[in-house]
Amino acid sequence: MKMMSTVGGVITLIAASTIGARANDDFKLEYRIERIDAGRLSVGRCTETLRRTAQENSIPVAVSDPRDEAVVISGGPRDGKGAIIAYCIAAGDKTVYVVQGIGYRAGTAATAFADKAHADLLKASQ
Repeated sequence: MKMMSTVGGVITLIAASTIGARANDDFKLEYRIERIDAGRLSVGRCTETLRRTAQENSIPVAVSDPRDEAVVISGGPRDGKGAIIAYCIAAGDKTVYVVQGIGYRAGTAATAFADKAHADLLKASQ
């Protein structure tokens, strides 16, 4: 049940962010969603990969309890011009990840994070 409320929250956040993006042309939202066999990418490995990617890009993050079935990684660039939020979710025999970069100007570190994190997660699942 906890996982379903987390997934519902993710969908609500994406929908709200997309609607809000239409109101302001300077607002940029990048997100990536992927479902990978848990044998190739565990929630723990997903969490560590996202934490490392954020650190490599100088984005401070907070991580919820990594022992949960759904882990939340959130933070943002120090310039305050964006935010990142990512989820690593155990879903049966799959690990689902959602990575969002929300920026208030094109080309911000937050929006670039979504692409970089997605690439790093795909590499980690090889």
